[in-house]
Amino acid sequence: MTFVLWAFPSFILGLILLNLLYAWNGWFPPGRLSISAGPIVDSEFFINYTGMSTFDALINGNFEILWDAIRHLILPVITLAGAQWALLTRIMRSSIIDTLTQDYIKTARAKGLPEERVLNLHARRNALLPFISTGGVAVSLLLSVIVVIETVFARNGIGNSAAEAILFSDIPVAIGFALFSCLVTVIASLIADILYGIIDPRVRLTGPTL
Repeated sequence: MTFVLWAFPSFILGLILLNLLYAWNGWFPPGRLSISAGPIVDSEFFINYTGMSTFDALINGNFEILWDAIRHLILPVITLAGAQWALLTRIMRSSIIDTLTQDYIKTARAKGLPEERVLNLHARRNALLPFISTGGVAVSLLLSVIVVIETVFARNGIGNSAAEAILFSDIPVAIGFALFSCLVTVIASLIADILYGIIDPRVRLTGPTL
């Protein structure tokens, strides 16, 4: 499954999901909201605070619109996360296999520890470091495919806005998207560094010794 998801282009996966879960069953439609939700959102009884349907519906206490917005988000989220999940799964598997060959794992087994305890207590924690590093990069990779995903699912989001800004030489919007991408990358790297210190005490920053 991981090989298949990693090999599939994101837009092909999105089209397949649209056919299976919308064209055939009508469960998760594209777009942002259903046609019936438009008059409610545009009425004076529904206040648009953020422009994001989920948050605005939650703030307004309209759970019908909230569920409708979530239904429209499910397929894009699965499509975006699918390839990244496959990559992270392969990284974690390779890291676990490499960790299981280390001497401390052999020592733990020689002491008679159960295999489940060896995996959970000794192997998995140390194998998380490459996983965390790749996860920080994967967050920024999502921004590179978001334009295609928004086009497939007919969503007018930040990706489409950035693409139109580049095509029509809207410099402020293009620069804003670039700054936003840099900010997301920096925050993802910072979170990865923090998780490094939590998972492995050896990489925590300490003060100078006297």
